[in-house]
Amino acid sequence: MSYQVFENINRGYGASTSLPLNSKPSTPKRHVHANALGKDEVILSGEKSKDKQGQKDFSMKEGGLVAALGATIGLVVAWVKKRNIPKIKQLAEHIEFTKAETIKDAIAFGKKHLGIEKYSNFSDNDLNVINWINEGLVSACNKMRGKLKMPKLIHIGDELSDISNPLAAENKHGILLLNKKFFNDIDAAVNIAINNASDLLFSKNNKIPLYLNRQKALKLYERISQFKQGKLSTLGQKVMLLDDMLKLADEVGFMQTHPLEKIKAIIDMPQWSSIQKRLRDDIPEVDVLEKLSVDDQYMCLMKIMCQMKKNGVDVGANGVESSPFRCIYHELGHLQDIETRVMSKDGFKNPSEYPKELVDWLSNEEYMKTASKVSQYSCSGPAEFIAETYAQLISSHKLPDDVMALYKKMNGPIVPV
Repeated sequence: MSYQVFENINRGYGASTSLPLNSKPSTPKRHVHANALGKDEVILSGEKSKDKQGQKDFSMKEGGLVAALGATIGLVVAWVKKRNIPKIKQLAEHIEFTKAETIKDAIAFGKKHLGIEKYSNFSDNDLNVINWINEGLVSACNKMRGKLKMPKLIHIGDELSDISNPLAAENKHGILLLNKKFFNDIDAAVNIAINNASDLLFSKNNKIPLYLNRQKALKLYERISQFKQGKLSTLGQKVMLLDDMLKLADEVGFMQTHPLEKIKAIIDMPQWSSIQKRLRDDIPEVDVLEKLSVDDQYMCLMKIMCQMKKNGVDVGANGVESSPFRCIYHELGHLQDIETRVMSKDGFKNPSEYPKELVDWLSNEEYMKTASKVSQYSCSGPAEFIAETYAQLISSHKLPDDVMALYKKMNGPIVPV
């Protein structure tokens, strides 16, 4: 059965290869990690640091970030190591953020209102960055009604490798590390993401891919156009655009590799019974679909999505409604988490090195199905599920019941409603 993978639009953005009918769109190669705005490992010069026992994932153990950065910011790290692990503070239940005009004023604001003990390596050129981080922390603090752990140290520097690597890393000692290269080249980072996502987001035939939610795609195209015209002027707007593209790519990637999960979700929708009657060919039952190849499952999914869109129901990928501060919320989620957990499979060279906790997590189909409703990165490890879910809750997003049940089961940090 032939069907359209793209629908017509009256504008064109970007230049990429259009998808042939009846073919599965390839997942684009993304230069930036899907969670680049909140990844939890430190990479120096493109490689993870090594200790005397060999290569280690410093995100996996207490004090890891301190060890990884010791040679680079030794004096600052020594200052941190003399202090205890951050404890929950009771700050003001509501803080009014004030944009600082100088670095000195921004540091004074953070120390006075947020309890930050030290800001390190900020220069006059970093005023937008320090205002952005302070505003994000204020936003999280207000959501938590003033009761949360705050970083002890906020450091900006070149310790993270290049602009495609994380802009922040957090560990239990309370270090929040900002990637100076990323902020210096934020426009380049956004352009890289736009170019690498072109096959996913655009077609040269001026059409929206069927697997994208039309309204969300149009809004994203408009923001990309504004960015290219220089109309997205604030740091927060650019960070949010980058984050939204990466999250959308994540969702589409999961849809392409796990189409049956999307089909099951559609079947559970109240509109399904009426839509099913309009399908020109019968969709096999789930038990039959399970025996098909992933490509054949994806073809069935595209057929369903096409028919639903014709009937006014758009189930295309729409990403997550982001925030300019989502990556900050993510890192704070790690800081609030009282449990010691494996961070992510990304910290290991191959699956044979996975600890039992990670093996159990990745092999649990229900966990993977539930975590994927938050983000694909949350599937990569228990600690990332907690941090990603916390970031969504701080952003006041309503999450499915099964996500909240798993979050509660794993003793995730409580966020006031």
